[in-house]
Amino acid sequence: MTDAAPHVLQLLLSRGVPRPLSGLSTGSCAVLSQENTISVFDSEAADWTLTAQARWPEDIALDSHPWAALAPHGSGVVLLNMTACDISALPVEVRMSLEMQHQRYSPASTPASTLAPRFRVVTDSGQVRITAPTGTTRVLPIGAAYTVTEDAYRRHEELTFSYLSPSLRVVARAISLFGPLSTNDLLHRVYPAPTDKNKSALNMTLSRLRHHPRVNLDRLDDGRLTITHGGSAELPSGQAS
Repeated sequence: MTDAAPHVLQLLLSRGVPRPLSGLSTGSCAVLSQENTISVFDSEAADWTLTAQARWPEDIALDSHPWAALAPHGSGVVLLNMTACDISALPVEVRMSLEMQHQRYSPASTPASTLAPRFRVVTDSGQVRITAPTGTTRVLPIGAAYTVTEDAYRRHEELTFSYLSPSLRVVARAISLFGPLSTNDLLHRVYPAPTDKNKSALNMTLSRLRHHPRVNLDRLDDGRLTITHGGSAELPSGQAS
């Protein structure tokens, strides 16, 4: 089993998932080859292969149905559909890697356990096994699954505020990156051409941030906003924080 081509993995981790895969909501897993061919599985009644070249946009765009890199597959990479797969049986270091990717490029949260994702994913002896609700199992050979450490996961949480909802995250990151900020400066950071409706929405978001248990939103003597973390990172289920 050879490792994924360095440039493929580097593009995935630095630019996110290429189009048209990034906006696709169906399918359990996909393979991105060194030649930039995308194969998607379980999207239709029969497997289909997208023969057009993968395209990474100049600007990183957040997609509601992103895919995350699980492991090398031949000279390519296997990706999982994070909105369709149950990854709870994977080792915690692998889950943290998948969730970090998902949180970085998606405004949508990983599905809650009550939503019961369709495909159960396990890795074993150089294979990934993906079982559909019908009981059929797809098996793909893989190299060692990508992992991250607990410390890296905690740093990621602090840098990205990934535990917040999308609307709160945008405001929190703006204050963290560019602050201290006045409310007016923050308004123009979040909304390039703000309206009265945007101003009301920002005030509501700031109120929610003030009451969030993991965020400390404060003002300096001159009224400018600052933000810090008020709690430890929440690791994926199965790992104590």
